[in-house]
Amino acid sequence: MLEAHFDETKLADLRKRNNWKAKDKYVTLKSSGENIKVLLRWIPPIVQIIGSVENVENARQILVNLTHAESQVMSLKERIFRAVVETGCLEEMKQIYPHLSITPEYDSHQLKLFGTQEDISAGKMQIYQFAQNIEEDVLKKLGKHQRQYLLMQLQHESTNTNSINIRALVQAKFQEKKIKASISLKNNDEVVLSYFHENEHKNAISTLETLIS
Repeated sequence: MLEAHFDETKLADLRKRNNWKAKDKYVTLKSSGENIKVLLRWIPPIVQIIGSVENVENARQILVNLTHAESQVMSLKERIFRAVVETGCLEEMKQIYPHLSITPEYDSHQLKLFGTQEDISAGKMQIYQFAQNIEEDVLKKLGKHQRQYLLMQLQHESTNTNSINIRALVQAKFQEKKIKASISLKNNDEVVLSYFHENEHKNAISTLETLIS
């Protein structure tokens, strides 16, 4: 066992960021692709780290790095922001970078990243990679009238805040059915469906057909 002393405020922030609520918590810490499993016992401002000698020392260093976290903002175009948030990219990011906190700022179309400099830099690159790999479909499988209706509504929404928010209705239905997909207006003359996996595409098309029939 090793006892490590931390700044109490930074320690509280670290626990909140990682949802480590229990006083005793088995955790898996990631470092250079290696998974380190230890038991953390919180006695603020002390953390007792319990595990093998090698794991305990590595875990202490990881926790030190994590408490020296910083915040950065990543700005994206509105359509890309929506696609990244609504197609499941952030859930994938949590699996890859479990200690990196990413908060979507919907009004400004920004992602607020909080973590170590190393995780933030790598996380930004990964988000850009995800954005490049998102598939886009111009909804040719929908009927002509359905596409025209969607296009007309989205165009109207872009200039009139009092119009029916068809995009919000569609996204709410996607969320209800746990479909990770996003519809948006592209170049103001085309409706696109963004998705990562083919099964999400099929489910989204089926939902749109039912919703706009």
